[in-house]
Amino acid sequence: MARILWIMNKYVGAEKSEEFYPYFLFYTQNGLEKEGHKLYFVFFSDLLANNELLKNKFVFRREDFHHLAPDEIEKEAGRIETEYHFTFKQACFADIVQTFKGQNERKITVPKKNFTDLSYLIPRFLFLEELITTNDIDVIFSDVSPETEMEFGRVIGNRFSKIVLKANEGSALGKTVLLRSLGFGKDQLVETPFNQYTIKEAEKFCNDFILNRRLPYVIPGRNYHNKTIGDRIRDRFKKKEYFYFLSWIFKRIKAQLTLVYYFVERNLLKPLLYEKFDPNVPYLFIGFHLNQESTMVLRAQPYTNQTVLVEMLSRVLPYKYVLYVRAHPHWPDRYSYKYLATMKKFPGVKLISEKISVHDVIKNSKGIITYNATTGIEALIYGKPVLSFAPNIYYKQHPAVDYCSDLFELGSKLVSLVNTTVNLEDTFSYIAKINRISFGFLLGADFFVSEEDAKGKAKVFSDFLHKSISWCNDNKY
Repeated sequence: MARILWIMNKYVGAEKSEEFYPYFLFYTQNGLEKEGHKLYFVFFSDLLANNELLKNKFVFRREDFHHLAPDEIEKEAGRIETEYHFTFKQACFADIVQTFKGQNERKITVPKKNFTDLSYLIPRFLFLEELITTNDIDVIFSDVSPETEMEFGRVIGNRFSKIVLKANEGSALGKTVLLRSLGFGKDQLVETPFNQYTIKEAEKFCNDFILNRRLPYVIPGRNYHNKTIGDRIRDRFKKKEYFYFLSWIFKRIKAQLTLVYYFVERNLLKPLLYEKFDPNVPYLFIGFHLNQESTMVLRAQPYTNQTVLVEMLSRVLPYKYVLYVRAHPHWPDRYSYKYLATMKKFPGVKLISEKISVHDVIKNSKGIITYNATTGIEALIYGKPVLSFAPNIYYKQHPAVDYCSDLFELGSKLVSLVNTTVNLEDTFSYIAKINRISFGFLLGADFFVSEEDAKGKAKVFSDFLHKSISWCNDNKY
């Protein structure tokens, strides 16, 4: 039997679209109990903490730590960073960059004033430290979010030799796998035998993907619920935010003006930067990630700034090669004109339109460069080698995937990349494997559309988590 601690997402629970998520947690808890485990939840906000469906709850209360004087907080900060070999800034940066006021989905730095002070961080760490050590927790689990408390859980769990698991949602061609979290940005794929999926099925999938130019996966439907203006006003009055309506009008006007600017930027300015895509020249390809996603803010060290990585690549490109760069096609407005214009400065780098199909870009390339995008898997399907710059689920899983951990080796890595031959049998084997060790839905709170849907997914997930814990116990890192 394992005692499992689920560090809950502190931002979840306020929206109507998340109404069925507690049922998923409830049925997951019951399912794990049937397997002999005990699942605890720890909450760092009140959004879900008071839900009556859930039991075995721990709730962080800031007032329990009011006795800590400023000098005691500083002393604890020094002790914790020294004993656990990490910094509080590395733990909270990823969380803040996604949520700070003024984030417009383009900013990749955090204003100094938004850095959380120690009086916020230390109590949360001490609370988790005591909770994990005094309750004999065996397994620590969290979703894909890069939250401060989840990173605290990893650090504490690693020090005390606990199993630390984190969901990697959608990375396996739209399916979810679990990662065993080890060092900062260092993960191990949990290879839990869970589904039947044959090499023949993988071959059929790959052939169909190429022949019909498929999407690698389809994002499942969400439990959408659009709030009316009346709903929003009532919510704000409950919170005693009486001038919300005036601020809402101002924000709506600002948002509309921003959309007009984005329209002009997308249709008039950015096309001036694009160069013609020539599939006949020898080229490598890199597609940009979203700068605020977990890949970039949590797992991409030391390549956090994608434009800097492109500059480094441009300096060591193999002879006669060019590097095609493309913004993410689903979110073209996330990259400013100024950000993309940086590409013009680098020799051998050509920015192409995000409207060009990734199928056309991959099939004629000599190799794909990525952090951990699904593009890496798509490249392998097309028989193209991959060089990666962040933890992912294909490095060490496929012989045609390499990883760059030393920038002085970048030139030699690129030479190896363009001279690597992909064995499609290896690709079929890999595709079959990730389908066998994954489950077919996401854990986001708004992906549960009814109680029955939540119950069915909880049955699958509790079984998967049970088997993953067993696999970790049998496969010591």
